[in-house]
Parts: sequence; structure tokens; C-alpha cells
Amino acid sequence: MAKHSVWIEVFNLRNGVYEYKFLIDDGFFNTFEHSIIQKAKLNAYVQLRKTSHGMDTKLYLHGEITVPCDMCAEEFIISIQAKDEVVYRYKEGYSEQEKEKLEEREQRELRWVSIIDKQIDVGQELYEVAHIQIPMKLCPAQKDGVCLVCKRKPQEWLNQIGKPDSDSDYIDPRWNDLKKIKF
Repeated sequence: MAKHSVWIEVFNLRNGVYEYKFLIDDGFFNTFEHSIIQKAKLNAYVQLRKTSHGMDTKLYLHGEITVPCDMCAEEFIISIQAKDEVVYRYKEGYSEQEKEKLEEREQRELRWVSIIDKQIDVGQELYEVAHIQIPMKLCPAQKDGVCLVCKRKPQEWLNQIGKPDSDSDYIDPRWNDLKKIKF
């Protein structure tokens, strides 16, 4: 059993609707090898509807994720709210052709499970839903052009990158050699 798993016991459930709540935090995301999220405090709510054909789940996440700023690398908090649906269908009773047709028709994510499975793991789905909510550009809010986290103007900060300190006019000779290259 993987550490990042979020198991829901389903074997003895009768047909009907069930609700589950989980706290998803740093420990959960740190067990994934390539997780962008390292710090988080998210509440996960899973609504599961069991039928004779499988299970329909609705996943809800809300809370806060701490991420580094793309500009200054200072950490800041973003709030997220997310919703997703995953359908679990019992693979028994379906031919491969029927499975393909059902996958084409289904508008939601589809997973195949065995009717004898005792539990399902919604950990991977929660991980993916959280990561999808992270903006492509990670920059905190600004007021009057000043970053509210590092208290600097991002454009001024960017202009200083690669410039020598004011105390030193030293230029690395490798840069002069690179200028000689003709394209």
C-alpha cells in the first residue's frame, strides 16, 4: 500500500450514496516523487454513489497551497477550490469492444475496477485535481506595482538579474569569447 493512497472501503457497501472527508496536507504530496506542491492544507470531500454497474464519485477540494513565486522564489499562499468526477465501472461483464464504446461515450474520467476489489484509491485523482488548480504563472498579488510578498517591484528585480554589483565592474572574459561567435 502506497503512502499517498486515500482508500475507500467499497466491498461491503450497498447501492446508495456515501460521503467521505479527508485532510490532504504536506505529507500526502511529499510522497509523490515529482509533486510541485510541497506545502498544503486541503480539505477533500468525496461523494460516492454505488450502483450495480460500478461507482460514480464526485471529488471536491478546497484549501490553501504554498508555492514559490516565479520571480523572487519567496513562498506565498494560493487558495484553491476544485471539483472533478471519476467513474469506476466493474470490468466483469464487459467485452473489450463494450469497454471501448463506454469509454468513448462517457464524458467523465473512467476507471475499471474488479467487482471483488475491497477498496478503491482516490489518492491519485485528488493529487491530479490539486495540481491542475496551480496557475501557470506563480506570482503573488501586487499593489501599486509592488509585490506583496517580497516588497519589491518585479520589473526592477528582473532588471538586476545578471548585472554586476555596483562595487565591481568585472566582466567575465567568457562573455567576450561568446560575442565572437557568428550565427
